Amino acid sequence: MSSDVFQEETIRLNEMNDRLETEEDYINYKIKNHDEDYHDLKQYLSEFTADPMEMYQNYRSMTNIDKTIDFYFNQLNKIKKLLEAPYFGRIDFQFEDGIMAEEFYIGKFNFADRDNDILIYDWRARYRVCIMNMNLDKLLMKQRSVKYTGKSPERDSLRLRINNCTMHLRAL
Repeated sequence: MSSDVFQEETIRLNEMNDRLETEEDYINYKIKNHDEDYHDLKQYLSEFTADPMEMYQNYRSMTNIDKTIDFYFNQLNKIKKLLEAPYFGRIDFQFEDGIMAEEFYIGKFNFADRDNDILIYDWRARYRVCIMNMNLDKLLMKQRSVKYTGKSPERDSLRLRINNCTMHLRAL
């Protein structure tokens, strides 16, 4: 890998780690707020006797808060695992009508920013990154559809051509 590509990926990795740390802080903030709401409701229920309908509504609220906290804890665990190694691969897709290749980073879990732009794709999501206008699952089953157009200038990369989609696979 050339030093320019290495520097580019180092910058990208640092940016991704910053985003993951920001997301971790945000999730911790959300957990803390929901936990406070849960304890406030619990305190209210222990101090005041209310009519059965109000008690039922408060218990339902506590259950919903509890489920939300569980969801955030699951997200937090994924973020912590991603912080250890955010991604381990990159796939560049170059469509014939496109000028620039689109980069897809592959990691242990999906990670999206708050605008729902996916920054890291889960490695278990087979070929889901290229479901723009074609179904790669069917294309890859037919060996005739895959054409190797040769090795790229970089030592650790390979360019695959599948119909109108060129994939530049590079080891990181």
